[in-house]
Amino acid sequence: MSENMDPPESCEYASVPIDEHENPEMHATIKRPADNKFTLKKGAIVSVLVVALIAVGAFVSSHSPTTTTSFVEVEEELTASNEFERRTDRPFNDGLFKNLVRVHSPTTLELQSGKSAIFHAGPSEEELTKLNSNPATSIEHTFTEIGRHVVKVEVGNEDGTSTTFTYSITAKVIRMELRDLIQEDREIYFGALRHFQFTTQNEGVAKYGSTYRSLEYILRSHLYGAADKACDHWHDDAGMINHHVAITWTFEQSLRMIDSRTASHYWDYT
Repeated sequence: MSENMDPPESCEYASVPIDEHENPEMHATIKRPADNKFTLKKGAIVSVLVVALIAVGAFVSSHSPTTTTSFVEVEEELTASNEFERRTDRPFNDGLFKNLVRVHSPTTLELQSGKSAIFHAGPSEEELTKLNSNPATSIEHTFTEIGRHVVKVEVGNEDGTSTTFTYSITAKVIRMELRDLIQEDREIYFGALRHFQFTTQNEGVAKYGSTYRSLEYILRSHLYGAADKACDHWHDDAGMINHHVAITWTFEQSLRMIDSRTASHYWDYT
């Protein structure tokens, strides 16, 4: 292998557009250095500048007057839980989401400190609804839309002012083991499942929209992809996972069109 590691001439120049309209006269041309001396020198200069900026920032911060505002970074921890989590001591939060809640399920909101507060919730900070008029240690609220929500909590201070904390809540459809469902959720699931079983494709489309997929449709799709032993796209190799994840999601979408409070719950037979 050659010791010359410089890029070929055709790679030495890179034309980078700096105008959104791609004006040919408005381009910056970047030339790669022949060796790493310039790179090392530039890196040293950048390091010195960074250190200088940090020092200046620390000096300005230490000499700036202290101000007090009613909106501060989150210091109080918010807890969001529903009946299942409290009954089984198995939180929905798996570490990926800070506050994960089950959509259409009554959720208890409270501060871990146990302080009384006024709670607000909504799809954004501009669309918040006040949940309680008098300070309370907890409040029950049902998130009816999938996605991100905002919860704002006002905690009273001893001097008569209040401090505001803002949190992000993520509401998702959560599948659960059938035997873990409370009676009401189990009846909702089986009720939607029975309706799905006897609703034809044409009836479902007419009532729920063009994305509805009936039991007949799903069974036919499975047969078309898997009935031929010589060419089973649904059970050979990676097709097993991919197709069954997709068909379960399709089934769940139709089920939730019938009743948005449910999901494609499962039976753990292991």
